[in-house]
Amino acid sequence: MEYGGFWRRVDAFFIDIAIMLPLVLPLVYLGLPKSQSFLLYWFLPSLALNLGYNVYLVNRFGGTPGQLLCKLRVRMLDGARVTRQAALLRHAVLLALTILSAIAGIIGVLRIDEAAYLQMPFIQISARMAGLRPSWAATVDTLTQMWIVSEFVVLLFNKKRRAPQDFMAGTVVVKLPARAPQAPPLASTST
Repeated sequence: MEYGGFWRRVDAFFIDIAIMLPLVLPLVYLGLPKSQSFLLYWFLPSLALNLGYNVYLVNRFGGTPGQLLCKLRVRMLDGARVTRQAALLRHAVLLALTILSAIAGIIGVLRIDEAAYLQMPFIQISARMAGLRPSWAATVDTLTQMWIVSEFVVLLFNKKRRAPQDFMAGTVVVKLPARAPQAPPLASTST
């Protein structure tokens, strides 16, 4: 197995962000100004989307769309397909941090006076919500950033290019083997 390298995994990470942002931002941009409870209602669908993208797709297809586009696959250490449990464990830390961040956002938005909320544009709601999140939200933000950075730093310093999530789940990210060029079909000669 040839292990997925640093730059290819960074590319996959940013491709996944580029895929998800156009799906999620318009919903939040359109829904947040309309209802103060939007983030509360959006919590479970966003959790399902997160699990589907980062756990189901990894288990079913061997990677997220970004990984697949970068010709990477998540495998168990022995090269077998990644199990559902390993895919979930692999995503568990970032999932927990994402859930805590979402809860902090919900708390922040629900602390805004309802009458004032309905008069605010999206940008003002976002800024006000950020200022009203619980004090522990800053710690969650810092831990999230540290986790993401550690993912890339740790994979630089081991032969199998495993990130902390790979060590937790018993997985490795591998490059797809290059396909051997196919010989053109033999031309038939008739005499």
